[in-house]
Amino acid sequence: MKSACLLLCLASLAVSQPTAWAGPAREVTWEDLAPAGQDELMAQARVAALIKGAPHGSFSDQNLPMNQLQPGLFRTIKTLDSARVRIKGYLVPLEMGAGTTTEFLLVPYFGACIHAPPPPPNQTIHVQSSAPVKIGSLSTPVEIEGVLSTKRVVSEMGDAAYSLTLGNLKAIN
Repeated sequence: MKSACLLLCLASLAVSQPTAWAGPAREVTWEDLAPAGQDELMAQARVAALIKGAPHGSFSDQNLPMNQLQPGLFRTIKTLDSARVRIKGYLVPLEMGAGTTTEFLLVPYFGACIHAPPPPPNQTIHVQSSAPVKIGSLSTPVEIEGVLSTKRVVSEMGDAAYSLTLGNLKAIN
């Protein structure tokens, strides 16, 4: 009787897990996150952000929040909503404590949102983790895995057109 109850409990747990966690994660690139035909628009928006951020000097001279320098391209790939994905990028912590974080942005290049304007929102992923993750050097690329959502998130460091619930994070050496 006890083993039948245990099997029933285990079966109900398996059924209650989101289907996005079943099977291997789909490897995606930053290009996969942008709708087709946006390359020229993204390049123009990036140049406009650079000019706005530093018309006569460095970005630090302007004293603007980074999200005001960000090109606003929020179009997403709807088929990626609720998909389990794996992607490489760089961490931009949104909160920190004792060398760890539970909330950060993942961006395609080092320095985004800190030393340079953020990439467009559809090239920025807001990541949340239920457990603190250790932060190494921000110049070290990482690979994250988790369930992606097309939910917008706004922050002073940069807006994100995608969100991800973190399952795994590893540094890439």
